[in-house]
Amino acid sequence: MTFPTPATWQAQVKQTRFARLGEDIETDVVVIGAGLTGLVTAARLVRSGNSVVVMERSRVGSGTSGYTTAHVTALLDSSYHAIQSKFGKDAAKLVARAMTEAIDELEQLAQSCCKPRSRRTDLMS
Repeated sequence: MTFPTPATWQAQVKQTRFARLGEDIETDVVVIGAGLTGLVTAARLVRSGNSVVVMERSRVGSGTSGYTTAHVTALLDSSYHAIQSKFGKDAAKLVARAMTEAIDELEQLAQSCCKPRSRRTDLMS
């Protein structure tokens, strides 16, 4: 996947190069992709006691995660009203809670491993 222009925030981050895997290893789980979704998945798996290997074809955050505006939101492609209409009010509430908890988890993960360069703004509270 090739993107024409790197995100502005990518230029501000020193990229760590990792060596190719040169031998057979044993692991519980292999996560494909070192973007936001892959790394959060890997972190959750490690916290639950699994040995995890993350495989990435290029650089960390070099795919879709690297070419976003670097913000996380609880808004979805489908509106909460559409979810409620199709699946009910409880399902819409569950989705909203899951999205909010995901943002909380990302913030905690960022604070535990590095000094965040941005701050969280809650417009919904």
